[in-house]
Amino acid sequence: MAALESTGYVEMGKRDVHLTERGLEVARQMWERHCFFVGLLEDAGVTPEVASQEGCHMEHCLSEESFEKLRSMLGRGEATDSTSVS
Repeated sequence: MAALESTGYVEMGKRDVHLTERGLEVARQMWERHCFFVGLLEDAGVTPEVASQEGCHMEHCLSEESFEKLRSMLGRGEATDSTSVS
């Protein structure tokens, strides 16, 4: 947690931790990637359980450039999942 605080992603109190605006933006980006990969895997026939597990790994693997090009090539816009990060 100290590393996240020192990089400006979280603010720590005595008993609580809060995402900063910077941390919230990174969380939103990771959630968008997660939803993208889970949806892609499920569309390919992967079970939701496996798709969710593997989506967690895949969301961290690609550069922003590669992710955007892949998303554009596949014609998939931003995440539309109703679950939000806040």
